[in-house]
Amino acid sequence: MRTLKLRPFAVFGTSIYLLASGLAQATEPPRSAHDVTSIVANDNRSASGIRHGHTIDVALDATTGRWQPDEAGRPTATVDAFAERGRAPQIPGPLLRATVGSEFRVRVRNTLVGMTLYVHNLGDLPSRNDKPLVVAPGEERIVRVHAYAPGTYFYWAATSNESIRKHVGKDSMLSGAIVVDAPGSKRDDRIFVINIWDDVYKKDGSPNFNYGVYTINGRLWPFTERLAYDKGSTATWHLVNASFESHPMHLHGFPFSVLGRGTGTDVTSPTDEREVTELLAPGTTARIRFTAARPGAWMFHCHIAYHMLPHHPKSLELAGGVGPRSATFAEGQHLAMTTGSAMHAMAMDDGGMNAAMGGLVLAVTVRDPKSAALPPQVQPSRRLSLVVDSGTAPAPNPQEPVYPQFRYSLATSGAAALAPTEMPATARDIGPTIFLVRGEPTGVTIVNHLDEATSVHWHGIELADSYQDGGGLADPWHRPAAMIMPGASREARFAAPRSGTFMYHTHMDDAWQLGGGLAGPLIVLEPGQRFDATTDHIVMVTSPRDARTWEHLNINGRPDPEPIAMTVGVPQRLRLMNLTEVHAEIGAFLKSANGALVPTWKLLARDGFALRTPLAVAGGIPFTIGATRDLWLRPTSVGNLALEIRNGDGSIVSTIPIHVTATKNVAIRNAHE
Repeated sequence: MRTLKLRPFAVFGTSIYLLASGLAQATEPPRSAHDVTSIVANDNRSASGIRHGHTIDVALDATTGRWQPDEAGRPTATVDAFAERGRAPQIPGPLLRATVGSEFRVRVRNTLVGMTLYVHNLGDLPSRNDKPLVVAPGEERIVRVHAYAPGTYFYWAATSNESIRKHVGKDSMLSGAIVVDAPGSKRDDRIFVINIWDDVYKKDGSPNFNYGVYTINGRLWPFTERLAYDKGSTATWHLVNASFESHPMHLHGFPFSVLGRGTGTDVTSPTDEREVTELLAPGTTARIRFTAARPGAWMFHCHIAYHMLPHHPKSLELAGGVGPRSATFAEGQHLAMTTGSAMHAMAMDDGGMNAAMGGLVLAVTVRDPKSAALPPQVQPSRRLSLVVDSGTAPAPNPQEPVYPQFRYSLATSGAAALAPTEMPATARDIGPTIFLVRGEPTGVTIVNHLDEATSVHWHGIELADSYQDGGGLADPWHRPAAMIMPGASREARFAAPRSGTFMYHTHMDDAWQLGGGLAGPLIVLEPGQRFDATTDHIVMVTSPRDARTWEHLNINGRPDPEPIAMTVGVPQRLRLMNLTEVHAEIGAFLKSANGALVPTWKLLARDGFALRTPLAVAGGIPFTIGATRDLWLRPTSVGNLALEIRNGDGSIVSTIPIHVTATKNVAIRNAHE
């Protein structure tokens, strides 16, 4: 197997590879000498194998085939895949599904020429041990898998005996889902397996992740499955991350409950967890459930910006060729939608964002079988104006990994009643804090002064109308595409249904515009509540515009965070928010002056959902991209503390000083616009 010289950027235990300019090399020739067959996408609706009482016989062949992850007629890629014997190979591999008490008898045959196969997770379920099954070239091995507990599991294989975090290249599609059902359970759920394939290399031998192909059930957006539900129906999804990268998966429109999490061979059953973003670390699984409460066009996607962008034309990626976008950083990241552009024409024809998104995206349409009427339209009692324009920073060199400066500015009537007037406006690379009131009909007019289209997504808030959501998918009522073209404006009207900690951000040309600063905090208050900055502290984490400095992160738009002032004995609230580009697995840690952890805080809310009972936490609080976490603490003594933001490998990416005094200190203030 080819040796890769990987240059990882550690992000809480996973490796993210910075996109670099430079010419790419063609892919390796196939490792299999025989003729290859076509690989088909597997929607995971049909289980494989033949049942004999409580035993299911499954014959899996590891083979090589030609794979087409988008539409017919496009170039294909030569990859390794699993096939149920006698049938076409599939990506993901054949589904293994049974009821508790069953046994899989799996015959694994390795038809890859000259390559030993290491097959993982084909052991009793659940189990905390994974001893790979080693299958030599041309060999067949038989293994028995006993299903002892319900859950979402998966199997995967590689041609080298390394961890799944290094599973990249031609063999990275060798994986499949295993689902064990409880006795008597219905099989009306869906199973989605995430894979990444990248077989284009830079001159130094490392993968060129400008050319990554990110798929759900063997397809990439806009060719992933379009899901449809009736209003009020309940959906249960099994999520499997069989790739080497983390994926914070975010659902628009509806919160979901986390029913289970797993490691591939083991499962846990969390309680009291509602959220809108679930982190899938490499080699992990989750089972979620939501109610499709509101008609509209919603989406489910990975919140790492590079995992939902089209990057290059797929024909170039699959052919392993060199596209024009690899010439400069700007061309590799920037897919501007301007009036009259090809992307604009495609979006207008389709009524949605097909042209401007790619990779790990699913469309979810909810219809009301009893009515085709538009959702009720909000008549605002309060109005704000959010202006989007370019900042004053010099334009970056297109050869350097630096994003331009974009900015939000806010004009509002009646906002002074929600936040203290002494919170000064400061220059920063995030937008001002927007304060809303639960249930208050609000109109936000977005004015676009950029030379490209934009949109604003109200992250984590369940809107009554998906047309106001900023996602930009095709509207079920055939209204015009929702993006805001250059020089245009559009009013989003909604009433926030619950109070809590949320965010707003661009959902157009995501990496470019988010990297440029188009994100900000959004706080929804209870009626009559006033935000108190002396006890309520916003900590929004974003990536610096210069991607070369991503070993350090910005806090509230600054590389040098302003200190937080607290008072002894007074309860404090910290609102953590993560809208970085790639830091999916960061965590927050509270340290004393002598460097010891301060285990005195409690978790109050996830993604704006208050916990029924605050959860005492000892140690760090993880918060992935697209997640918010509300924490409570009461300082017990005068002195200095530090809030550390760390990667999974323990490296510190930012530190916020905390000064605890005997009385309120109005000179040191956590400033927000």
